[in-house]
Amino acid sequence: MKTLIITGGMIENEFALSFIQSLKPDYVLGVDRGLQFCYEQAIRPDYIVGDFDSLPEEILESYRDSDSCLQSGERCNRYKDCTG
Repeated sequence: MKTLIITGGMIENEFALSFIQSLKPDYVLGVDRGLQFCYEQAIRPDYIVGDFDSLPEEILESYRDSDSCLQSGERCNRYKDCTG
């Protein structure tokens, strides 16, 4: 079983899409800003998690409005403690 976790940061679209196509993951997790990449590339994550403080609200709403994984996702506290 292969699980792909897509996080935020700099993602080179052509490389990432080629990698995902060759990997053929069984599960995809969209984490924080990585959910924007999923949205832009029409990748449907099986599970999403994060505080989503850097994600445009319209993207989050699109997952709320569908039969979405957001229903089973976890929204973490956006207020950071001394660990980061």
